[in-house]
Amino acid sequence: MFTDKMKGSVMIKKLLLVLVAISIHCMSYAEPLSKKQLVRLNENIRDYERVDAFSNGKAFVGKAEDFGYIDKKGNLVIKEEISFHDYSRTVYLENKTVRMGDDKSGKSCLVKDGAIVSGMKGEPVVNLLSKTVFKKKDGSYAGVGDLEERGNSPFPTKELNKEMYRSLFCYGAKDGAGVIDGYIMCRNGKYGVVDSHGNTLFPFVHTDFVFVYWNGFFITCEAEVVEEDYGFVRYLKWYDIYKDGKKIFGKISNHNIVTGYDFICFYDYEGNNAFIMNTNGQEIKKVPYGKNYFKYVGGGNNWLLENKNGEPVLDTSFPIDHIRDNYYNVYKDGKSYVLDNEGCLTVVDGVPYIAFTSFSAGTLSLDDLKKNIKGSRNDELTALYGGDEILSREDMLLNINHVKYFRKKGKHIVYKEEKPGGNLMVRHEYEVEKDAYALFNADGKMVLPFKFDEIGYFSEGLIHVKYKGRWYYTNEKGEGLPTDALKE
Repeated sequence: MFTDKMKGSVMIKKLLLVLVAISIHCMSYAEPLSKKQLVRLNENIRDYERVDAFSNGKAFVGKAEDFGYIDKKGNLVIKEEISFHDYSRTVYLENKTVRMGDDKSGKSCLVKDGAIVSGMKGEPVVNLLSKTVFKKKDGSYAGVGDLEERGNSPFPTKELNKEMYRSLFCYGAKDGAGVIDGYIMCRNGKYGVVDSHGNTLFPFVHTDFVFVYWNGFFITCEAEVVEEDYGFVRYLKWYDIYKDGKKIFGKISNHNIVTGYDFICFYDYEGNNAFIMNTNGQEIKKVPYGKNYFKYVGGGNNWLLENKNGEPVLDTSFPIDHIRDNYYNVYKDGKSYVLDNEGCLTVVDGVPYIAFTSFSAGTLSLDDLKKNIKGSRNDELTALYGGDEILSREDMLLNINHVKYFRKKGKHIVYKEEKPGGNLMVRHEYEVEKDAYALFNADGKMVLPFKFDEIGYFSEGLIHVKYKGRWYYTNEKGEGLPTDALKE
């Protein structure tokens, strides 16, 4: 039995736990910066020659002899002992706590808390797809030379020149079908798959180093390696498919693989047959797609869309080209289309890939999609990619819903809204004073005019941009930038 005093004590403890949880959540959430805070941040970074995206409240910067990480006030909070000039690349790993680059000698190294990670034999063992680093038995980071102490041996196949590991390739990653923490390694002449902690994901029983992962299935390969005059050539014999450690399909001899939203297909260019499997591990002859079906028709990656009576819904065959979220590209008569699972074919001739991603994310209607591509066919458009950052959903949506345009100096045609929020796009002649980038959102609105030397991507609600040779941070409203940078 609780006394009233005991009950009160328990309630106070619960309240304190709730308050602590709320405070932790608030600290971890990337609060947006005000316009005033952005101006102060930009003033403090004015001399940096390099500015990267924010991650965990910090951003990598460099100038002269000062290299390291700044906070969102622009203060240098971690000074790094290796110059950013020595980096040919930056890759964030282990949930953004470690980054990999090249030292002065060109060798890969890891940097954590501003210092080069030591104690590894050789270059770090990393999986860039799963953003993980392989560990030694004591939990520290492993180099290639440390792998033998975990019982691993060099690959015996001649064409790999005694490699010690390979990252596991995953199909369907863009649909969340599964990027897993996997490393292909060799023990006693047999191949298997382990995670970054050395736990076995696929036993060391296979004679070939080729492994593929798709939706919970391991796909292995059997091949013959022949040394030709121009090098080693792999002649595929067959694929085997495993689920939960058991072989469910074997000796699939079709060499080529294509994946859709919820199926995988093995086919040959020479033949008219194909092996198709769904996400339940069942062999199927047709792929359900809304009220219709995809039917393989042979001659390579060629398909028809049929209704339940076997009648064609579209008057053309097409290669399967999955965009994302169960939307597909269809190519016909030199034009591109978007196919949805209602059998609706929408003309998007000349549309850039960013419009596909925005459309399939539900942020653009079909009318918007057709409207926004006008005037953009001959321009260079680039999607905002998040680099190797692990971005929040909010940042991913910001990047999906924006695109940067590049135009050379001269006069160009652009389409703008006749009035804010309206559906009518009006043709305008626009003069670009120099080769420059601009930023547009998914509604076709110009957020930043054609005045910028470079435009990065959104992370923690901020995007880094370069104007007149100087770096700035701004938000989706273009706040915190000089007034003349926003004048068209």
